[in-house]
Amino acid sequence: MPQAPHEPTDKERRQVEMLAGLGIPQDQIGLIVGISKPTLSKYYPEELQRGMARANAKVAQGLFRAATDWMD
Repeated sequence: MPQAPHEPTDKERRQVEMLAGLGIPQDQIGLIVGISKPTLSKYYPEELQRGMARANAKVAQGLFRAATDWMD
C-alpha cells in the first residue's frame, strides 16, 4: 500500500529552518523530522535556504562587529 504524501506542519517548517540555520546536514535534519533527504528537499526548500542564509548573516554580522570594534 503506497504511503500518503508528506504534509509539512508549521512546527516542522520552523524546526527545519532552525536546524538548517545551525548547520545540521540535510540527511540528519531528515532523520530528526522523520523523512528522507529527497522528501526534505522537495517540501522544505525555502526553509533550508532561509535557515542557512539567516545563520550566515548572523555570523557575518558578528565578524563585522568584531573587526570594527577596535575603532571605538
